[in-house]
Amino acid sequence: MNIKIDKIINLRKSKGLTIIRLAKLLDVTTRTVYNWESGRSYPSKAELTAIAHLLNVRLCEISDYKDFPLFYSKPSLLPKQTVQLNSIIDQYKATPDFNPYPILKVINENIRLTSENKRFDMNLKRYKSLLDSLNVIIYTKDNNRTIRYYNKSFLNIIPDSIREENILGSKFSDIFKSGENEEVSKMENDIFLNGIPVADKKINIVLLGDKCKCLFSITPISENENIVSEILVSIKNVSFLS
Repeated sequence: MNIKIDKIINLRKSKGLTIIRLAKLLDVTTRTVYNWESGRSYPSKAELTAIAHLLNVRLCEISDYKDFPLFYSKPSLLPKQTVQLNSIIDQYKATPDFNPYPILKVINENIRLTSENKRFDMNLKRYKSLLDSLNVIIYTKDNNRTIRYYNKSFLNIIPDSIREENILGSKFSDIFKSGENEEVSKMENDIFLNGIPVADKKINIVLLGDKCKCLFSITPISENENIVSEILVSIKNVSFLS
C-alpha cells in the first residue's frame, strides 16, 4: 500500500501542526509519528483516516486507500462529521486489525472544537460590536500590507466608488489615490520592520479628498518577539482643515 508520507508531512507543516500535537491527537507516541515520517513504520488505515480528517483532505489524497464517504469542508470539524465517523466505526469494527481508537480521538476533538468555536464566536461578536460602537476609525493590516479587518467607522473614509465587499484583502493603493497619506504608509512600514508602536501621534491626512488632522496610533501584533505579523491602526479626533 502506497502511503504519501511526504505529502502528509507538507500538509502537517502548512497547517502549523507539530509532530507532538499530531501524536497527542492520535493518542500515539511522538516516536511513532517520527517513525512514520522517516519511513521506519507506517500508520494503519484507521490512523490514516484520522490523519486525513485532521488535515482536511481525503484518504485517497494521502494513500492508495479508497475514500470513506466523508464530507470535508473546513479544518474545524462539524457535528455532521461526528455522525459519519461513528458510522465508519460501526461499518468496519468487525474488520480484522481495525482499531477505532484514532477515529474516536478525532470525534472527541470534534466535540471539543465545536464547543470552543461557539465560545470564540460569542466573544468575537461581542468585541466586534464594541469596536463598531467606538467613534474611532480602526483597521488591521497583515505583513503583505493588505486590510484584514475594519470597523464601521472605517467605512466613513472609503470613496463611494469602492464596494464594501472589496475592502478585505485590498491594499491602500487599491482604495485611496496614489500619493495620498504617504506618511501613514511610511509609519506602518516602519512598525512592520522595527515593532515600535505609535501612540496618538498628531498628523495631517487626506480623507475623501479633504485634508484633516487627527491622532494616529499603531499597535504591532507579533506571533513571536522578532516578527510583526499584523498591525492595528486607530485614527481618532479627526477634524477637517479649512
